[in-house]
Amino acid sequence: MQFDAHKGEYYAIQVGSKNEGGDVLLTGFTFPQSGGLTIQPLNASGGYSYSCNITSGYDGNVCEDASYIVYNSTDKTLAVTASTDLTEGFTAPKSFTLVPGAAAVKTFTYNPALFNQALQTLSGGFSFTGKAAGKVVAQITMPARVSIHASTSENPTLKLTATPNVLSGTTGDVFTFPVTIKKCRLSTRYRLLRYE
Repeated sequence: MQFDAHKGEYYAIQVGSKNEGGDVLLTGFTFPQSGGLTIQPLNASGGYSYSCNITSGYDGNVCEDASYIVYNSTDKTLAVTASTDLTEGFTAPKSFTLVPGAAAVKTFTYNPALFNQALQTLSGGFSFTGKAAGKVVAQITMPARVSIHASTSENPTLKLTATPNVLSGTTGDVFTFPVTIKKCRLSTRYRLLRYE
């Protein structure tokens, strides 16, 4: 179900009967008058962001593919490119075209053979960028996390180190800063993203 919400209007949404409860994922987007790209997750586990936990060295590790409904709410035909910074384990869908008001289902395919089985947490996102006449007019990223943990019940102590930063920006900006996480002899650098 999709509809346009207008300023100052009240909307009552009912799912199921009045005697039945349940969880519903309602996603809202605020765009300029020109519109933009929207994406709605289709993950079987539900939720807005993608998350997967796997065990190091276990052959039965399975993260689900990350699928999204991509919708063009602009008045322009968009050439859309998908990308991810989780390239160690996911293959992005091929580029595609969306005419105004069109939607398509696109999937980032999980490839277990590409994952480094070292203990780590990979943090990043799945992105779609829309261009019209070669110019970027819309871009959206959904957060994602993959955690590779030990096969034991060990509770390791982690040490996080970050250089102090002063960051400024506007709503919707993504801020990137390095953080080093150490456990015994393991040292992995992570890129942490803040989404608003």
